[in-house]
Amino acid sequence: MATTRIDAFQRPASGLYSFLLRKRKAVLFLVILLTVAGIASGFSLPVSLLPSITFPRVVINVDAGDLPASTTNVLVTRPVSEAVAGLPGVRVVRTVTSRGSCDVDLNFSWHTNMLEALLLAQAAVNSVRSQLPPDTQIQVRRMDPSIVSVIGYSLTSKTLSPVQLRDMARFTLRPVFSRVPGVSQIKIMGGENGEIGIHILPDRLAARHVTLQQVTAALASANILEAAGKIESDYQLDLLETDGRYSSISQVGDTVVADLDGQPVFLRDVARIEPSVTPQWIRVTADGRDAVLVNIYQQPGSNTVDIAAAIRQALARFKSHLPPGVMIHEYYNQADLITEAAASVRDSILIGVVLGVIVLYLFLRKAKLTLLAAATVPVTVSITVLAMRLLGMSFNIMTLGGIAASIGLILDDAIVMVENIARHLELGAPHPSAAVDRSLKEIIWAFVGSSMTSLVVFVPLAFLSGVTGAFFRSLSLTMAIALFVSLLVAIGVIPILAGRYLSAEISGSIPLTRIRPRTLPGPPIRGSTGFTGVSCTH
Repeated sequence: MATTRIDAFQRPASGLYSFLLRKRKAVLFLVILLTVAGIASGFSLPVSLLPSITFPRVVINVDAGDLPASTTNVLVTRPVSEAVAGLPGVRVVRTVTSRGSCDVDLNFSWHTNMLEALLLAQAAVNSVRSQLPPDTQIQVRRMDPSIVSVIGYSLTSKTLSPVQLRDMARFTLRPVFSRVPGVSQIKIMGGENGEIGIHILPDRLAARHVTLQQVTAALASANILEAAGKIESDYQLDLLETDGRYSSISQVGDTVVADLDGQPVFLRDVARIEPSVTPQWIRVTADGRDAVLVNIYQQPGSNTVDIAAAIRQALARFKSHLPPGVMIHEYYNQADLITEAAASVRDSILIGVVLGVIVLYLFLRKAKLTLLAAATVPVTVSITVLAMRLLGMSFNIMTLGGIAASIGLILDDAIVMVENIARHLELGAPHPSAAVDRSLKEIIWAFVGSSMTSLVVFVPLAFLSGVTGAFFRSLSLTMAIALFVSLLVAIGVIPILAGRYLSAEISGSIPLTRIRPRTLPGPPIRGSTGFTGVSCTH
């Protein structure tokens, strides 16, 4: 009597499962490679609060001083809006005019190249700059999520004046933060800008027969820094400059504004000169004191969490150089919001996987089948992250939400495949390979059709236009990628692992098949070897 153990991979199979058995090493190697690449991509994927969206909008801010609103509308708003209205792709031009300033909003079509549109808008504004009032300041920028600061600090002091506090933020803190990789700009708000106030005394001006135009011209010609020429001698070239900039109030007062009967008329004779500050229309306070805010902005596509960590490290190294009595506090950090969102997604994934595994085990009562279903989650998520990296996406509240929402669907795909394999085992399949083969043949088309139905629901969201489409495109693409990867893992990886690792469990729990010859009734068949039948006993 002979005893034979039949390996699962030696059983006959057909169709998709037969192909998977022949290429199982290549399939498993590819899945492991993509999973490892996805894990590596997860550590280098950019992290931000919102998707990297380029809104089709350019904003032009013009500051023309203290002109009345009606005058600003004629001298500033009208020429600027007329210059940019004819740009290619412009759909709507909106203007808002206030005292001394105007805002011009340009709305373009959604598929416009916004970098090119920004350059064209800047060129159009520069073409009319000569028509604008003197000292007009213009800022042209495009709208995207990077216009929101990623981290902000407030500076307060009991010993420094608002002017000194703002100067410290501008000339001390700004260079420290500007060296951090990924930082695009740093804006200072609050405090005061120091200046020298000159209050003209009309009676003294009239007594000395000096006009206001003379005073203005004298100050403009005296407070200058310009090149004065060069001297070449002894094979050397020395550059000369004239530095007439004021460094003290007394120097301002010594400025000669006119000549009266051969006697110079100094500015201090016709004006009162004293330290002053520029007018401030916004007051910033923190903890009940006047404060200065330092807002830090990131470059598009950079990693918000890494930037915030680098800024904190730079500030920790610099704190020892702060003047006594200066307090700096972090009042806003976008990285904290991202970290909390990522932690919430992580917890949701873990809770969903644990609950799904528990429910699956309670129904199947087979540990290996349950582990097979649970293993598809990290594999699918890792490959999804790799696809996100190849598509130029980032970790943000939309993509993380898409991953969290797809966990249940990923588990559902694995559960359907695993449960059907378990059902065929319970129905008496002679070995795991037969159960897997029958299961695939039975549900493959219904399984693919069900997954495609879900994909059809999410894919159209990626083609929405407008602000809604810009945000939901990341969510829908992430979920569609996760569902497609889950489908491939369920029909390509689970059958291989089930046929391989369930064989040991089944063969160890079912008695070995004994094969013995048995003679069948009737005449022997010509050409036979005498082996005419098989009897199987357990």
